[in-house]
Amino acid sequence: MNRELQENLEQSGAYIERMFHTISSIESYTYQKFLKNFETDDSFKHISERVCRKIAAPYIEDDDVSQLFIDYSLYGFLAEIRIPIRSNYRFNADGSFRSCCVSSGCTIVEYVFGFTIEEMVDKAIKISNNHCSEFENDARNQLKLQD
Repeated sequence: MNRELQENLEQSGAYIERMFHTISSIESYTYQKFLKNFETDDSFKHISERVCRKIAAPYIEDDDVSQLFIDYSLYGFLAEIRIPIRSNYRFNADGSFRSCCVSSGCTIVEYVFGFTIEEMVDKAIKISNNHCSEFENDARNQLKLQD
């Protein structure tokens, strides 16, 4: 991954915990162990529009999620990203953002797929930015309730 992609990802607050190239990792024990994480409905939401829980269910039951990536031609990069949870938001008198606490110990885990590293990182940044917006909006709503 080039420096610019890494910097953009860091600015979004997300970081890559693990990343695999789906085709070259097929026989890897670490990759197979990683794929065991795909047991919840949300696991596939950022992987592919063509793959949903209903399609994935038989692969999960047969303990062969790597075959799913082959059958649906998902040849690219699969990553587990972590997005630190933000809290204790502070806003200026005009309502603009001032500060917040970022907890790297408490994270949201998402799985992201891209046919290229650039596509995967772009998706990770969008997901992270969406979560950050949700955190800020929740904080703003909490302030309104307190008033």
